[in-house]
Amino acid sequence: MFEESVQFSDVLGAIDFVKELKLHNIRVGLVTSAMELKLNRACQQMQFDTLFDVIISPKDIQNGRPASDCFLLGVKRLSCETRNCIVFEDSLAGILAGNAARIPVIGFTTTHSKEVLMEKCITVFRTLGRPQ
Repeated sequence: MFEESVQFSDVLGAIDFVKELKLHNIRVGLVTSAMELKLNRACQQMQFDTLFDVIISPKDIQNGRPASDCFLLGVKRLSCETRNCIVFEDSLAGILAGNAARIPVIGFTTTHSKEVLMEKCITVFRTLGRPQ
């Protein structure tokens, strides 16, 4: 099965960015639509379970993206308010979910063009640290 053997790699700059946030005592959550087998494999390989303060997956919510449930639950589990959060997202469904939760969204052009994302995001990047 693919999920049992897939090898994950860092999205350029993402893990360093999260580590930098953590150095400044900023709580960080991962909201994913990955199913449990794939998520567990990623956590094992990338140490996500120690890197992130909160991980939200489909098992935690009733309504998937583009509903806002996943991000609102993340905000709740991080014990903060939506106005103090930012969503980093590359999928249109995730961007719509962030917008529905009334959380500012920074888009990534890993799956869609800047032109498609700009009207839905506060800014768009190719990778972390590299504005497009």
